[in-house]
Amino acid sequence: VDGRGRVRSWGALRELGYWSGVLALYADQTPARPPDASTRELITGYDQVDLTEVLEVLGRRGVRTVRVDSAGALLRACLELGLVDELALLVHPVIVGSGQRWCGGTQLELRHVGTEAFADGVLWMRYCVGA
Repeated sequence: VDGRGRVRSWGALRELGYWSGVLALYADQTPARPPDASTRELITGYDQVDLTEVLEVLGRRGVRTVRVDSAGALLRACLELGLVDELALLVHPVIVGSGQRWCGGTQLELRHVGTEAFADGVLWMRYCVGA
């Protein structure tokens, strides 16, 4: 999601190898992108990206799984709209300062579905959201 048109290095992000594909999500009022932009785009919403419509459009295109690598505002918005089926958390064995709660005041009902521990101490925990 890049509703303000700030990302200029989609190609470099795609080449990191973490994503099988990239779809840039923009709103109607997102500032113009470079004319040579090669990243696929989906424009939905007026002032901000309509996340519910994004999933509806992708579903009509046959997409069944959407991975969102995010924290903060995007994750909070997806949770508040009820768009999250599964939450995967990577916990790194490092303690750092303080921060804002990433889910705001939202109460989540989570059901643990698996945990994998890696040699470096990182935990990958998966939870289904809702009953």
